[in-house]
Amino acid sequence: QTAASVTRIKMDVMKEAAVDLVNEFDGLNIGLMRFDGSSGGYVKHHFSDIETDRTQIVSDINALTANGNTPLTETLWEAHKYFLGGSVEYGTNTNRDSAAVSSSNYNSPVADSDSSCQNNYVVYLTDGQPYSDSGKDTVIRGLTNTNDTTCDHSDGTSDADNTCLDELSGYMASYDYNDDLDGTQNVITHTIGFAIDMDLLEQTAIDGNGTYHTANSSQELKTAFNEIILDILSNSTTFTAPAVSVNAYNSLQNRDELYYAIFEPNIYPRWTGNVKKYRINSDGQVLDANDQLAIEPTTGYFKSEAESYWGNVSDGPVVKKGGASSQLTNSRNVFTVSGNAAADNHNLNTTANKITDGNAAITVELLGIDEDTYPDPSDLADARTLLISWILGTDVNDDNENSDKTDANNYMADPLHSRPIVVTYSADDTDPDNIILEDVLFTTTNDGAFHAVDTSNGQELFAFIPQDLLPNQLDYFTDDPDGTRRYGLDGPMTIWREENDASDDPDVNIESAEGDHVYAYFGMRRGGNNYYAMDVTDKTNPKLMWTIFGDNETDHPDFKDMGQTWSRPILSRVNWDCDTNGENCTSKPVLFFGGGYDTVHDNATNFTTGDKGAAIYMVDALNGDLLWSAGDQDVNSAHNLDLEIKNSIPGDVTVADLNGDGADDILFALDIQGNLWRIDFNSESQMASDFAQDGSNNNTGA
Repeated sequence: QTAASVTRIKMDVMKEAAVDLVNEFDGLNIGLMRFDGSSGGYVKHHFSDIETDRTQIVSDINALTANGNTPLTETLWEAHKYFLGGSVEYGTNTNRDSAAVSSSNYNSPVADSDSSCQNNYVVYLTDGQPYSDSGKDTVIRGLTNTNDTTCDHSDGTSDADNTCLDELSGYMASYDYNDDLDGTQNVITHTIGFAIDMDLLEQTAIDGNGTYHTANSSQELKTAFNEIILDILSNSTTFTAPAVSVNAYNSLQNRDELYYAIFEPNIYPRWTGNVKKYRINSDGQVLDANDQLAIEPTTGYFKSEAESYWGNVSDGPVVKKGGASSQLTNSRNVFTVSGNAAADNHNLNTTANKITDGNAAITVELLGIDEDTYPDPSDLADARTLLISWILGTDVNDDNENSDKTDANNYMADPLHSRPIVVTYSADDTDPDNIILEDVLFTTTNDGAFHAVDTSNGQELFAFIPQDLLPNQLDYFTDDPDGTRRYGLDGPMTIWREENDASDDPDVNIESAEGDHVYAYFGMRRGGNNYYAMDVTDKTNPKLMWTIFGDNETDHPDFKDMGQTWSRPILSRVNWDCDTNGENCTSKPVLFFGGGYDTVHDNATNFTTGDKGAAIYMVDALNGDLLWSAGDQDVNSAHNLDLEIKNSIPGDVTVADLNGDGADDILFALDIQGNLWRIDFNSESQMASDFAQDGSNNNTGA
């Protein structure tokens, strides 16, 4: 047991973090349970609307005191009975909330028809191991068909022996708490170890379809709460993390526009997506085009009557209605590369690279159409024409069922993991009280398209589809029920917006003649192994600056060990090409990224070695040239720093400027098996061979 003085501090920290959570979030129903001495737990506050009952919830949190043991399983069992609406077993403490109980049974929070549109969660916080906690083991073993004499979580560590906590969370994640309602009303369990890191809690979260967090301070605990709540909110709807436009006059101040990339999963290969615009007020509420609340606070879903910007229709939670997709026409500007895709600096808005039926360079081979399927040349030509018409936005199959095959299909594919980014191109500040900004939103979708959208009206300026992803269009067009789900451009994006800081360019407008530019960098995630760089300085005349073809010994052998490109390119500056005295260095704009993801981990059950993506790369941000990399030279001799990295590095790397000289000098990367890699950079580097340093500031590398 923990000493009383330390326990009191822990309790104060917990209460502070919990109160902050209650005060900062809306759209949730929250209940509160606590341990009850040495026997189970009880309901301290019944499930209630966080907005209407905030004061009482906060009061009940602040009234908590530290005492007793940590009967983890027995308390989760009582939570199970609460969701079930079953009889009260442990929760008989005189301090329990009477509103949670009627007679001797709980009032289930999933007992009414309105509950079928909401999900149910337990966020389990503890600072101790299971103690005095075996009262329901026999019952839980019966429910979960556990044959062992005692429950024992799967990895068998001693800290977790003889507890049924993880078995119970797994049961709750699959059990239907009200079969009178549509769907499965299950309960997902998230866990937090406060000043304790316990395998049992991790396994409980895994079995409970939740997430596991650890925290050792007030700030870490707040972060854990926030991450869990944001995960809950995002899983209750079908939208990715929203993008907030940044004020061009003050990079620390956000404007009030809010953009959601949303999608609708499907059992067929074609998933539908959209981007919708809302506003956010000073209270953090999301407002629609009519200044009405767009999200139902009790469920976290968009209100059915909500009207997003651009569509002029009540689109609510319906993905296909309103938004940017409603503004798509049947004459879209769609570009690709029809020639040598491995070359750099492609002007896309040209006859050769614009997708049209009349462009003979857009061949059936590029489009992935099987010529054997159409032995008659006229049928083959018709298939090509039909597909190109659909790509350009024509509803050739009358999907909207209005008996018109010439109008717009308004189809946008899903931005499954893509987060839209908004860039300000110009500002008319003639009237300081009414500054008119010209913004463009960039997003990517899984059919393989990079979209540019005018945020003033939602109209698409252009879309770019890399040559190697053109066949995705055929799969999305045919939407074969037996077809394969295709991924395209699904990786995170980085924008490099830079204005010339010379005295003759005092405005915030992007003007290439003044040396300004906007570059976009993005990968593919599940879509493949490439990185792309776009010059979108002229928002209607884009250029493909360069492409890195990973896992390709022909075009880019230096990247032959790259995996799927999950890692966001991190824009940085480093000292480069210094003289022999370590002076007169070039401030080099570069991109850092991890080597990527190896699909072997989709089904791996044991530790692996020799993964694809077991590397770290630094490339020139302007031309994509490899400047430096770290990895196993036995796998790829091009690596400058020989490190025995055996596992994929799919996540973002972190770089920092420790001495404040404007050049980053340290990097951290985490591989998929949890190994943390630190690399120090030489701030007086002359070339790749002396770019990295060891712990004694000795240069390392090939």
